[in-house]
Amino acid sequence: MNKESMTKNIFSSYEKSVISQVLNEIAESVFDDLDSLDVENDWEDDEEIHQKDVDPEELASRMYNDVMESYLDVLREYQNNSKDDSATIQCMGILKGIYKFEDERMNDLFELGLYDNHKKFKQVIEEWRKGNTDPRNLIEMDKFVMKNFPEWHKDSLIIEKYSG
Repeated sequence: MNKESMTKNIFSSYEKSVISQVLNEIAESVFDDLDSLDVENDWEDDEEIHQKDVDPEELASRMYNDVMESYLDVLREYQNNSKDDSATIQCMGILKGIYKFEDERMNDLFELGLYDNHKKFKQVIEEWRKGNTDPRNLIEMDKFVMKNFPEWHKDSLIIEKYSG
């Protein structure tokens, strides 16, 4: 094995490690933000909500969407600046965070079924797909979803649907 080939393999392994770390940090952040939502507490603390007579379920949905929107804004910013790889990593991290939230269901309010994480999961992929300009990322995303969320893969991203 020549020196150039060995360097390339080491860099590739290092790069994969860094990507995995960033992706996991995004996922943890998404999970933590979703898990920290406390509609009941916010409901009690905000006089404006009482005056507008907002339904707690509607408020929970809005709060969930606000959290997700903040992460999607970062994804869109990457796409607007032609950083498809960064947008793909952002998307993957968001997906892992949503899935972890669904899987662990640590927030009591959302345990009651006030939000459909699977639906949001699909919406995040669709949002990413709209701005993705690199066809290779479609394949990578499909592999990622299949490996990490096989039960959600079937209706989340099917390459045949997007290629050609």
